[in-house]
Amino acid sequence: MRGRHPSGPEFVNKLDGSVEAKERLKTLLETLTGACRVQEACERLGIKEARFDQVRVEVLQAALSAAERRPAGRPAREVSPADDENQQLRERIAQLEAELQAALIRAELAVTLPQVGAATEKKRLGVLHRQTGHPERRSCREPSEEPDPECTGCRRPAAARLRRPARRTGTGTGGAPPCRRRWATAG
Repeated sequence: MRGRHPSGPEFVNKLDGSVEAKERLKTLLETLTGACRVQEACERLGIKEARFDQVRVEVLQAALSAAERRPAGRPAREVSPADDENQQLRERIAQLEAELQAALIRAELAVTLPQVGAATEKKRLGVLHRQTGHPERRSCREPSEEPDPECTGCRRPAAARLRRPARRTGTGTGGAPPCRRRWATAG
């Protein structure tokens, strides 16, 4: 036979524990391997057979429990209600800080670019007037009507509002853009 010889009950001497506990375990293992009879083990340990059976069952049950498979890694940490509340408060703080940053940026933009805020407000009011049919806006909707001089929506005459701006094209040179015409006449 190759390899090491099995160590048997003598292996108990390498374990940590008291001398008395080692002797009891070694005697128990010897009875299991058949090297020692139960009556002889009871004499060595100074106990009766009933107690020896109890000790044997306890030791083997403990060994079996220790041999059970367990989940790998550390056991899961149980979350206390205080930890859960702390986590919720941290999330709320982060949310409020983000809202504060957004409000600060909006305020800074309003200070540095007031015309953008005014134009946005003007657009919003114009849409509101068109939706509600405000009389000032209604007066200049019809192109056939005369523009009302007090209406803020009628700043241009009706004809100018309806006319499209003329397209800018080159004239006399076959529709070439003005920059090419200039180069053509200069050279």
